[in-house]
Amino acid sequence: MPLTRETPETDARPGFRIPRPAPGARPGRARGRARGRGAVRRRLATAAVLAIAAGAALAEGAAPVPPGSGAAPRVASVSLCGDQYLLTLADRERIASLSQHATGPHSWKAAEAEGLPRNRGSMEELIAARAGLLIVDREVAPQMRRILDAFGVTPIPLPLREDFEGVFENLRVLAAALGRPERGEAAVADLRARLAAAAPGPGEPRPRVVYYRPDGGGAAAGTFVTAALEAAGYVNLQVEAGQAGWVGLPAEALAVDPPDGYVISYFDAARASAASVLRRNPILERARREAVTVAVPGALWACSGPMLVEAVEILAAARPRFAAAAAARPENGGAGPAPGGRAAAAGPEGPEQAGRAADAVPAGEARR
Repeated sequence: MPLTRETPETDARPGFRIPRPAPGARPGRARGRARGRGAVRRRLATAAVLAIAAGAALAEGAAPVPPGSGAAPRVASVSLCGDQYLLTLADRERIASLSQHATGPHSWKAAEAEGLPRNRGSMEELIAARAGLLIVDREVAPQMRRILDAFGVTPIPLPLREDFEGVFENLRVLAAALGRPERGEAAVADLRARLAAAAPGPGEPRPRVVYYRPDGGGAAAGTFVTAALEAAGYVNLQVEAGQAGWVGLPAEALAVDPPDGYVISYFDAARASAASVLRRNPILERARREAVTVAVPGALWACSGPMLVEAVEILAAARPRFAAAAAARPENGGAGPAPGGRAAAAGPEGPEQAGRAADAVPAGEARR
């Protein structure tokens, strides 16, 4: 049984209609009976899950850690982002279980996650793993909360953050839950220092860029990608255009007001590269050949977490390429772009291949 629940706005779905009661019907009594039946079903479901979870726990020899026993609780995560926080702060022996994505291509800490138990987010797995703390990134359904309480599991909410202060807060919350607040403060201090080192100097030009994924998706105001771009000294063209959230920028807008360059991620798969919007759209294809392209490994911002600072460092290291490209323009006295366009700086085979190489061997490997 899953730990989290979606709460879609069903009344906003196309074609949704609120059923009208039949003539002479007593809707209040009918709703009361429906609520009663629903409550019974929920209690039965909860009891069933408790029985299954208890059976799984007994089969594994598991039992909740008794309060006041002095034993440090083991910790589990059911999300990719939670995995990254947990692997950053927790001792390995305290990690009860990680999500099924912990060793995948979009996990910054994939190497460190190797050899640790993984889960698919089911209650039975987590109870069997003897987790005393559980990292979650969204609301835990009430019936699941009751089950967690019954097995002595405390949820630790680490919501998806869209800025660095939110990431720092998550680090502090988890460190406090682990009983190691000093680790949280040390991690925050290290990340702040690295952000300060990556920031542009006074008067340094800020390249205007647009972010693209293979499907054409982008990131505008209020996203952690924009937070990283701005921390690295860039201007996000989508923010200038007044956009907000996880949306893309129409190609026509780039034709009218072209950026200085492109920031790309997730071009590691050959299929994604070949089908990417940068190749399908002739406007974008022509524009990207004449602009600097910076590839950021997708694992650095598959979600917001401490690894986001490493994306900032990659972006900051690429700033001199924009200055060199600007100096090479004919209007600035240069000879113009080299054959193949200024994007050749991203790699000998163009930005898609550069992105593929960057995602295959993340620049942050040495930090793992």
